[in-house]
Amino acid sequence: MKLFSPVNERTKLFVRITAQITQAIEEGRYKPGDKLPSEHQLAEQFSVSRTVVREAMQSLAGRGIVDIRRGVGAFVTAVTPDDKHLTVLEDTLYRHKERLLELFQVRRILEEEVVRQAAKRATPADIRKLEKIIDAAEKAARQPDTGYVKLNEFNAAFHGVLLEITNNNTLKHIMNSLIDILRESREITLQLPGRYLVSVSEHKEILEAVRNGDEERAIRAMGAHLKAVEDTIQGTARNRKGPRTEAL
Repeated sequence: MKLFSPVNERTKLFVRITAQITQAIEEGRYKPGDKLPSEHQLAEQFSVSRTVVREAMQSLAGRGIVDIRRGVGAFVTAVTPDDKHLTVLEDTLYRHKERLLELFQVRRILEEEVVRQAAKRATPADIRKLEKIIDAAEKAARQPDTGYVKLNEFNAAFHGVLLEITNNNTLKHIMNSLIDILRESREITLQLPGRYLVSVSEHKEILEAVRNGDEERAIRAMGAHLKAVEDTIQGTARNRKGPRTEAL
């Protein structure tokens, strides 16, 4: 039974092949130690040349997903959770780089307006909500057994309170839709070593500006925070091995 589907887009065929093979590994159809089909078999299944398959295998090997043994074949390696998440991020960035970066730019523009309004409108009760979220987030981040899902809840809650302060339903709708689109990349960055504590520190800077009603400082703090996230995502993909990183 064929596990893979033909790919026929003219550009970056090897990217589509690596995505299918990676998905098959993540779904457990190939386990660590399993041998992948031969180069010839893969070329037939994907309906591409062996040169394209070879390029895909080199990319997978460069990312540590497969081990190519000369004269024997390609074998699946043990992919750690972090490696898997970084691979997903790199694939997403490579396939949708321009769109994803544009979405981050739009989010930064909108969030800067959100935090400007928050600095202008926040009540003492709003400030207490933000303080409580940051305190809980920092405590959770220092616990080694806290999962990224929980950390992401604190992150979403902080930005959610700022959005609520605007009392602008249209803005809420647009922002929530945009954040949903960017959810995967945001969750992945929170799993990078040390990134979450940095995020908490940036949230503290935003809170301080909002507490003082300093709109300009709040805008700068939010802009710096979101630019740091964007740079982290681009840097993560750029530092990964393999031919795809050259395009980022």
